[in-house]
Amino acid sequence: MQHRSAPWIPTTPSIVWFPVVVAAFLAVPASGANVDVAVGGVITVYTPASLNIQAGDSVTWHNAGGEHNVVADDGSFTNGPVSFSSWTFVRTFNTVGTFGYHCQNHGSPGFGMFGTIHVAAASPPPDTHPGALRFSQPSFAVSEAVGQATVT
Repeated sequence: MQHRSAPWIPTTPSIVWFPVVVAAFLAVPASGANVDVAVGGVITVYTPASLNIQAGDSVTWHNAGGEHNVVADDGSFTNGPVSFSSWTFVRTFNTVGTFGYHCQNHGSPGFGMFGTIHVAAASPPPDTHPGALRFSQPSFAVSEAVGQATVT
């Protein structure tokens, strides 16, 4: 006599935990991306010099060598004075628009050592009130002889 295993039939604990697990994944907040920009190094440029990001994303500049800094063309941000030291500067961009920046020693707005950040509107946030997962009955029972069950 050959033994056949029964098809998978969800147990009550599986049915109860499934919606909880799905809800946990949906509830994880999305965080903004971070883009790294090398400042200077062998040549006096920002690498990359032009970025396309979304609102809520951040940019991290790090001195790759040389006497540099980061200054917004409109004066809205800076990492401080020009420095040979190893430094890192992070800024989050929450406003849609185009933001130019430059190095005080090697550039000016749109000339020499300069960069541009284009900030687009972020994708719409996920629905904070997702629908509920429900079954048509509180429990299901089926005989192995049936072969399959339809759960709605």
